[in-house]
Amino acid sequence: MIDAAYVLSIDEGRWERFVESIPADWPFPAAERFHGYDESAPIDYPADLRTTRAMYRAGLGLVAIWRDVIDRGLETVLVLEDDAAPVADLALRWRATVDELAAIDWGWCYLGWQSIGRRPENIGANVARLRSPLIRSHAIVFRRHTLEMLVEASAAWRSSFDHNMARFHMVDGVDVVCINPPLFGVRRERSTTIGDGIQKPKQWKG
Repeated sequence: MIDAAYVLSIDEGRWERFVESIPADWPFPAAERFHGYDESAPIDYPADLRTTRAMYRAGLGLVAIWRDVIDRGLETVLVLEDDAAPVADLALRWRATVDELAAIDWGWCYLGWQSIGRRPENIGANVARLRSPLIRSHAIVFRRHTLEMLVEASAAWRSSFDHNMARFHMVDGVDVVCINPPLFGVRRERSTTIGDGIQKPKQWKG
């Protein structure tokens, strides 16, 4: 079902810690490190930018992955950030989910998430449909037809890319789902998007 597993990672140490966290029964294709945007090229930050430059750069890295997926002709891919931490029973949980996802139509699926509004609506034993935006979405399965739409729309984004993605299931009717409870949590890491802040170790909850 998954053609490739991308890991957006610029920092060497964080990439190494991610690799060390991969379980022996990893149920996805081998993790491919993706550096994101070209760090050697200057970034033309929009004058009306409504997020931090660090978060905007992270968003550009995500868009670069989307473009790479389209260029490679892949259909369904897992995109992770390098602080995503798999749950202990990842393979078992994923296998229990695959048939449910295959039976419905969806644009993308969050495997790691935290709700900031109404709880997702359960539509199966393991799958839920979103009813409000998500944050800390560091583990997402994307489908190609949706990525083409996201790449086109992202050229106009000036605020958080997570929040802009939310409009597609809140406004434009794209069916976005999540695995509930999540398959990935987040490791304690020094964040590149919130400066020197330290995220507490926790499992994302719905």
